[in-house]
Amino acid sequence: MRSWFDFSPRRLPYMSRSNYRHELAASLSFPLAAAMAEGSFAAVVAAKFFGASALLIAVIFAAPMFGNIVAIFWAELAERRPKVAFVNHLQIAIVACVALIALTWFLPREIGVYAFATLIVIARILSSGIVSTRNVIWRFNFPKSARGRIVGRLTMVSGLTLSLTTLAGAALLDWRPDSYALIYLLCAVLGLVGVWQFSRVRVRGEAAVLERVNAPFAVNDADPESANIEPMPRVSRLGPVGIVRAAFELLRTDKLFRRYQHAQMLQGASFMMMHPALNKLVSTEMTDPRSEYMLATLVVQFIPFVVSTLMIQPWAHLFDRMNIVRFRTLQSASALITHASIVIGVMSGNLWMVAIATAILGVSMAGGSLAWNLGQNAFATPEKVSTYMGVHLMLTGLRGMLAPFVGTILFGGLAVAGVQWGGVGSWLFVITTILCGMATFSYLRMSMDRSAVARDAEG
Repeated sequence: MRSWFDFSPRRLPYMSRSNYRHELAASLSFPLAAAMAEGSFAAVVAAKFFGASALLIAVIFAAPMFGNIVAIFWAELAERRPKVAFVNHLQIAIVACVALIALTWFLPREIGVYAFATLIVIARILSSGIVSTRNVIWRFNFPKSARGRIVGRLTMVSGLTLSLTTLAGAALLDWRPDSYALIYLLCAVLGLVGVWQFSRVRVRGEAAVLERVNAPFAVNDADPESANIEPMPRVSRLGPVGIVRAAFELLRTDKLFRRYQHAQMLQGASFMMMHPALNKLVSTEMTDPRSEYMLATLVVQFIPFVVSTLMIQPWAHLFDRMNIVRFRTLQSASALITHASIVIGVMSGNLWMVAIATAILGVSMAGGSLAWNLGQNAFATPEKVSTYMGVHLMLTGLRGMLAPFVGTILFGGLAVAGVQWGGVGSWLFVITTILCGMATFSYLRMSMDRSAVARDAEG
């Protein structure tokens, strides 16, 4: 168990140690800025300081999904560019968005709330480019046998940094609600340290891959002297429609990846439908609607993130030893327990029961984070990692564009009909539990399929 919390690079493969050190340092600083655009914390600020509507809170929760919907375009843009420089540019743009949020303090609240939400959405769109590109960097820099542990450690550090930052910010907001501008500005400045640290990462073997994908012509291997050559497809030639068409062609031809994404779609939709309604309940019904920032943040953000941080290494050890489909089956079962616990907490109308449920949510989040970041690697060839990650993020974005709003509308419709959250209104959370159960069954069927279990493109 001690090794789960050992962040020293000494036990890692020698060639991975330098990059691990730089990424670890970046994970201690850049999340200070990223935390300010995190959905749960931003939604609490919007609900309590600006008095945002349930629909606008759903928009803030859906912000990462707006980014994921265009992830396939980020993947195409990054494919022919140096990955670290590409990530650094996106990080600087996110820091700029966080700094600009501080200026909303000077706007009337009825206008400032929309400026606030818009900047959060932009920051999350930029973040999706970082997610897809870092996955490629990890693929090149860290061997498969240790990748789960390394990414687990990085995720643990960044998650803990993010959680402590939002909790400290919530404590300051309890003291002075209008201090959010100073908090956002300070975190933006500190986030620049992480940008510098990440710029020191070097991608192993990237030069050869870039030379290959940027080659103007692909020569027929069977007859290199012949004139049988064809141009490599480029982003400018594909265009937006072509990129989307290529993504769906990949899903059509790769049956196993399509099945995996279908199950992932069901589980992801269940959580996305649940989160805005749960956040609204905790922020405006279970705590004081104009104060108690720290208590609301503790329940909806800090508890699940800290538990997730503590549980990431146990999940990582399982990830390194288990086929992705079987791992997803186990993780989805934990997600199903999470949903059932939330139903009990909401039906009882007890804030601390909800807190227990969000702690269980953290256990599921830890395994889900690893599977979500690295799962598609089991299906992709080295040249197609960006494409598979882009398709994966695009589908995440598609469900994220709909699920938070469907959940909010269903929840609001039940409330209008007199079905309150303390009573039958909690049936919204029963619906999300059913969706998660369907996902668990789909993963179970895949794990029983030998062809799915045997599939691992990395070899």
